[in-house]
Amino acid sequence: MNKLKKIIEELGLTFSKEITKLLILNLFFIALVFLVYFLKMENYYYIVIAVFLLLANYLFINSYFVRHTELIYLHDDEMIALFSYFQVFIGNHIPVYSAFTNLLNYSSAWMKEKIKLLLSEIDNDKSVQPFINFSKNFQNLIFESLLISLYQMVDEGENIQKNNEFVFLFNELSQSNMRRKQEKKKRSLDILSSFPLFGSGIITVTLTIGIVSSIGGMINVF
Repeated sequence: MNKLKKIIEELGLTFSKEITKLLILNLFFIALVFLVYFLKMENYYYIVIAVFLLLANYLFINSYFVRHTELIYLHDDEMIALFSYFQVFIGNHIPVYSAFTNLLNYSSAWMKEKIKLLLSEIDNDKSVQPFINFSKNFQNLIFESLLISLYQMVDEGENIQKNNEFVFLFNELSQSNMRRKQEKKKRSLDILSSFPLFGSGIITVTLTIGIVSSIGGMINVF
């Protein structure tokens, strides 16, 4: 529950409001159960309601995790875009610290907060740790290598070798991000193609339960 609360808050939502929505969803299905009971409908309706209740709860809760993952990847995308500017700054011999400061002009509110924290940590800690801490804000592991490369520019001074290393790692990061997007697109298409089969399965199960229930009723009559 604590993990879910953290994710909801990172999405900019209010935990209490989202839990209220979940409770309303469950109350709706509970109301359906009472409706089936008072109308004395067939027992298989309870099974159908239970299946849809579990499915609805799973989809509702899982949606936060999906949106949170998408948000993380959006942060990756933004930082990759910012590193394009960063590459220009470095190419014009602007120091790493000043280059990060310049990125604030192109950053979202979330990214500004993270970059300002990085600059503050650099002011107080001249080791590689602030760069590693900053890399943990992103999903792709190449960010850590890239940030360590930037620290080495600060620690050892700018040179052609370090610039080339930064360019190489940045290209690797960009290509990795592009492959991820292509794989995500492919998975989305695969999921869409499976929807008809999933729908057919639900209809088949529902009809089967109905037929079995009807046969059971006929047997009881005889």
